[in-house]
Amino acid sequence: MKKLFIVCLALVILALHTPLAMAETVKIDTKMVEVDESEMIKLASQEKFDDLTTVMKKLVQLHISTEEKVVELEQISIVDFEYGEGAKIRIYYQIN
Repeated sequence: MKKLFIVCLALVILALHTPLAMAETVKIDTKMVEVDESEMIKLASQEKFDDLTTVMKKLVQLHISTEEKVVELEQISIVDFEYGEGAKIRIYYQIN
């Protein structure tokens, strides 16, 4: 019984370490847009948004869309954001 327990314990430890050994490095393509805080406040006061991420998606859409290529809000995923120097906000996003 003791040997069976040791064998099972060894198999569990081996099974726990296998995914780490087989894992590959995944590169995520994240881009960044820097906007003024006042621009975010102005946009939020002009339209009604459900949450902060929707406001950020709209800001990203306004900054990256051109006349020939319009990026839809559903294609944008907000990864992170941070306050920069001054009243700047850095929004990190991905395009799906």
